[in-house]
Amino acid sequence: MCNKAMLVKINDVRFIGYPVSHDPSSCSTSNGLNDPVNILRYNVVFAIRAEAPRKIIESFVTLAKEFALAIQHEENRCGYLTSQVKVMLDCFEVAQSHRDHDSIKSVYDAVLKKSNLAQTLKQGFVDLLRTGTVSLCVNGWIEVSWNVHQRYSKCLTKPLLPDDALVDDGMVIKPYHAVLLLESIKSIVDRMRPDHSTAIVRFLNASTPVKPLLAVARELDYDLEQVFRIVQHLIYWGKALVIFPLTEANVYVVDPEADLTRTSLRKKFEQTFYSCCMGKILSSFSMPVPLSQFIARCGDNRDVAIRMVVWLLQHGFLMQLHSFVYLCCTGTEKTLMSTPKDISFCESARRMLRINCNLNELQFQDILLAHRASADPARLEMFIQLLPYFDGEHHIEEMMFFETLSRTEVMQVISDYDDMLVLSVHEDPFLERRLTYGDF
Repeated sequence: MCNKAMLVKINDVRFIGYPVSHDPSSCSTSNGLNDPVNILRYNVVFAIRAEAPRKIIESFVTLAKEFALAIQHEENRCGYLTSQVKVMLDCFEVAQSHRDHDSIKSVYDAVLKKSNLAQTLKQGFVDLLRTGTVSLCVNGWIEVSWNVHQRYSKCLTKPLLPDDALVDDGMVIKPYHAVLLLESIKSIVDRMRPDHSTAIVRFLNASTPVKPLLAVARELDYDLEQVFRIVQHLIYWGKALVIFPLTEANVYVVDPEADLTRTSLRKKFEQTFYSCCMGKILSSFSMPVPLSQFIARCGDNRDVAIRMVVWLLQHGFLMQLHSFVYLCCTGTEKTLMSTPKDISFCESARRMLRINCNLNELQFQDILLAHRASADPARLEMFIQLLPYFDGEHHIEEMMFFETLSRTEVMQVISDYDDMLVLSVHEDPFLERRLTYGDF
């Protein structure tokens, strides 16, 4: 049963471990059978929910193996496990000799205070609980780094690529996105390896929640693909989220999946923003609210209002809503008997017409030219320019970025052709939310 994964399910709990056999003679500092601590085997076990997804289970199997083999290496190198077990046994003996009434807690506290292995395991548990990632050194020597969530991201630099629909495994990072750090820059840098890339540190110092990734790339003179790789790295290790840059036009609402019962976060919020009640602030977002409106409610405290929104986004209390546009016409509209001009549609637009409206190019051309707004060539040209985005998968901010248009120009097109277009307001499905240990 040793040196391979162990999975045991009891009721609604699944135990995942990696037992390792140990030969005392292989330890460079061992006294063999005369050693008072003779370890023949040990196991690193995680307990998670039985219904956890298969990928999560596989990740915990790998993490248990990483921990177990790191401990084995240190035991063979310097008798690390043997020395740590001795420390733990000494704590038990002291507790028994004193006959503490609360012996279990006192032993736990003593072990945690004196045992480096206990401290390492606790830190790993805390990191998993908080971020779903582990990055630490066993005995200050063997690094164990793992992301239980196994996040994946796909990067696109242009819209409407054939692979746009194939994003089931992750999120889409685009040049107009910004990065929202979940920890301080110092905290992230302190936990990086000594030989870390300085490019990441420069990126951390240059990025803000209001600055698009494209602007960061230009400022640092990085390739956009390099910036995407850095962002993927930060997301993978639970250090950042991708958001749309904060602007006053952004619309936010309380995330329906937010855990509003966490008193520790409420206290943290009220310590960060003195005399501000988190419940009262969240009530401002009980209905979708533009950032400009929230700032106006805060009076002269514009900077504080923005920092509040950033904090609430970091801790998963708010979500941003975007307006997505659908083209809805069935071909029953009055059409022209003859077409006075030909309209050229790009392949993406033709594909969207076939899928969304069940219309061919000529049918839609007649409908479009019969529309009252199409009498103005400029408005017709603008509509045709934005037509590929009217499939319900591209929000207004994306249209603005890739077509270099203002919000007013995009909204004018939607207003001109309001009988053919339908607005749907919801979160961006291609931006993942922050996961917690509850997802295990």
